[in-house]
Amino acid sequence: MTGTIDSSGRRRHDPDRRPDPLERLVTVLASADRYDLMLAVIPVVFGVALAIAPVAGVAVEGALVPAAVVAAAVVADACYLNPPIDPDEGAA
Repeated sequence: MTGTIDSSGRRRHDPDRRPDPLERLVTVLASADRYDLMLAVIPVVFGVALAIAPVAGVAVEGALVPAAVVAAAVVADACYLNPPIDPDEGAA
């Protein structure tokens, strides 16, 4: 990581410096909220099921059923059990 350090000991942004990919990844992940992570779980679950099916000797359809149940549970939780709430909705 390059950049200049000011008198307070904090790193200042150097406009000529290209952003570090790791810094960018950390920034994106830090700004993700619960619903972003829930959306990311769905394709990951299906990908893991497809990767494990041949190794475990299970038919692909048999591996996708539990993945679909997990994905449905994530969607049900995000939409019905813990839906996003507008903070201004209760203000009058």
